[in-house]
Amino acid sequence: MAQAQDLTWHLLQFLDRHLSLPLVNHLTELGIYSQSDLVEAQYELVKNTNMVDYMESLKPGNTENPDKSHLIHKQEDFEATSAAIRRALEDQDIKSQISSHDNTKNCEILTSKFNLPVSSFEVLYEYGTFQFSCGNYTAAAEYFYHYRLLSTNSTTLLSSLWGLLASNILKGSFDDALSNFNTLRESIDRQQNSQDKGTVVQLQQRTWLLHWGLFIFFNHPQGRDLLVDLLSHTAYLNTLQTACPWLLRYYATAVIVTSRNSPQQSKLIRDLVRVVTIEHYQYTDPITKLIDALYTHFDFTQVEKHLKDTEKVFVHDFFLSSHHLKQVFFNNIRFYITHAYCRIHSHVSVAEVANKVGLNEASFLQWLSEQPEQQNDNEKAFIVASDNTIHIPHNQQSIVTSILDRSAAIALRSQSIKNALDSALEYPPTPSADVEVK
Repeated sequence: MAQAQDLTWHLLQFLDRHLSLPLVNHLTELGIYSQSDLVEAQYELVKNTNMVDYMESLKPGNTENPDKSHLIHKQEDFEATSAAIRRALEDQDIKSQISSHDNTKNCEILTSKFNLPVSSFEVLYEYGTFQFSCGNYTAAAEYFYHYRLLSTNSTTLLSSLWGLLASNILKGSFDDALSNFNTLRESIDRQQNSQDKGTVVQLQQRTWLLHWGLFIFFNHPQGRDLLVDLLSHTAYLNTLQTACPWLLRYYATAVIVTSRNSPQQSKLIRDLVRVVTIEHYQYTDPITKLIDALYTHFDFTQVEKHLKDTEKVFVHDFFLSSHHLKQVFFNNIRFYITHAYCRIHSHVSVAEVANKVGLNEASFLQWLSEQPEQQNDNEKAFIVASDNTIHIPHNQQSIVTSILDRSAAIALRSQSIKNALDSALEYPPTPSADVEVK
């Protein structure tokens, strides 16, 4: 099952070799694939880079490993050819005059004061690319950054921005990476091309951006909100649906993690349920099945099952492996399950609800006592435990609100009764794989 739920091989299609390496390294810790196969995969990723020491550690003495002395000579050449431009960039007067918004003016400043030809700026891009290939991401980020201040070559400028984003991700500078991500997004979204080729290029670039962005979405404090906001835009949601439906796992996780404290809680959940329902034919996993069972079918037997399977997803998924992220997700999804179950059943036993959310009675009561009474206007009344039962107390409300709430509760109860009858009559389950990507 662990291999069936693993998205690594889907993600690698849209990641740079260097960004792919942490994901494959993570797999070596899980024991779900052959170690020899993973070593081979690691070697395939780095063999066309300049990471000679890494190659040697994977396959000592392999004849395919490049000669390190060649790289040393190449670095010496870059040091010599870039010396003049590096000295110019270290000048304090130049630092104070360079603008991040006017490359043409920056070029004029350097060429007039240091008599440097414009062509000499290209070495910054070439040296940055070399350093990146060697795995020296801090140095690469510096060269790409300065190149972006000077170059007017639109093609290499865009390439250097991708390189800068990857470098900042790999050296753990997620504030800088977020800034690079936003700049890259603006650049992609600004592209205006009425031809089909332009649309295809935008789709490809947005697909790559969504995948590279996963490192920011699940490492930056604002990352989950950024992902939810990004997929609220039609262009990026269409990209997910068209090119990479497996990213629905991360969208669903981000919505559950961020929505509880949001004034737009109902809308966020509703939008998620709509996308999960639409994409059900194309992609499912325990997280999307959990959402579907809870909000579409109100099938709490399936909710209980998929909740257990979801725990395994968090253990194995590289981007979801944070302990804090897992805590927040399960805290929120347990609240949503409990709230929905209590809306259908006016009074239920503690044991019954505890079982639905994967806790024993003592743990459930402890969890319940730690929940705040009210998060936002969507949570008008929280769950109350008394006499070994739990319920949602009803406050005074308008007649219209009361009718709407009762109608919704009747609909939920009717669906729940239907599910119970289906189970009692032993209807055969619909065949489906744990993960279906067609």
